[in-house]
Amino acid sequence: MIATIVLLSAFAAAAAAGDFASLMARGEAALSARDYVTARDAFEKAVALRPSDPAAHYALGRALGADQKYQPAVAQLEETLRLSPGHIGALLDLASIESASGRLDRAEGHYREAAAKSPEPRARRGLATVLARDGRLPEALGILRELIAADASDVDSRYDLGMLLMQGDDCGAAVPMFEEVVRARPDHRKALYGLGNCLARLGRAEDAARAMERFADATRAEEERIGSERRAYFLMIEIDAALGRGALREAVAAAREAIAISPDDPRLHALLGQCLDGSGDDVGALRAYRRSFELNPGDPSVAVEAGRLLAKGGRFEEAIEILEKAARLDPLMPEPHRLLAAAWERLGNGQNAARERAIWQRLSAR
Repeated sequence: MIATIVLLSAFAAAAAAGDFASLMARGEAALSARDYVTARDAFEKAVALRPSDPAAHYALGRALGADQKYQPAVAQLEETLRLSPGHIGALLDLASIESASGRLDRAEGHYREAAAKSPEPRARRGLATVLARDGRLPEALGILRELIAADASDVDSRYDLGMLLMQGDDCGAAVPMFEEVVRARPDHRKALYGLGNCLARLGRAEDAARAMERFADATRAEEERIGSERRAYFLMIEIDAALGRGALREAVAAAREAIAISPDDPRLHALLGQCLDGSGDDVGALRAYRRSFELNPGDPSVAVEAGRLLAKGGRFEEAIEILEKAARLDPLMPEPHRLLAAAWERLGNGQNAARERAIWQRLSAR
């Protein structure tokens, strides 16, 4: 009976996980807006809430790295790897920091480790860049050409190849690479700039001028996009202030205004979910959390929030489905298993409830 009471209380107790999801969303928004102080504060609070969550440490490491606080960034990324060995993002960011610090041998090691653990092409692209900086241009070019041969739609590898060819004074070979990139992504500013640069070097002044005009147009469009994102970000600050005053209606209105500006930002939908959750609108909160998860199906924290509200509403089968997704996305997060244990208990499946409860207890003890 006591165990059942504890499990039944899990749906309410897990509401605090919404604080974690909100902190992570706010930190990501601040990081996008280059407000590194706010991002660091949010992620530090997330780490304090879940000290064994690699996602929180990784986010904090990224914020510190973006702010060029390399030593503490490395500490957080290494902690991420301790909690989640082989974490590809942490390996790539460590490699980037080592490269920026001029430690090319360490950067190469991290990139090679990441490439060995995952087919993710970013690792091999990063390796190619480091090799080129180390004077091993033929090897670097070979890696990028292999990536393009394996995936003809790999625009990023084509761009990197074009850049290395341009830096090697082979603009004749670089131009077709840049042209392929801008055909696939007409607003790729760096490729347009590289194309214009190379065309000018080749004496094709009119073509170079057209490329630079397109570069200017793409830059203006990017500035407008950034302006909209910053407006949405400042609305998030208003939402925080409104929540702090207990002005939930004001917070919800600001969240909806931010979503109108940037409708495809999953962080804003997650924040709206938190606002509606706090005001007792479970239906609206669930809708917002689900939309956030649709836009970013790799976010386990939002999946947990959706699962919690589904279970709270008695929709246990649906809750189990999304909570199992959360558990697969982050195998080290205890919260999905806590809620899964409670959901299975309510469905009368004691065996599954006991299994999930054991996983929850093991992960919580980390």
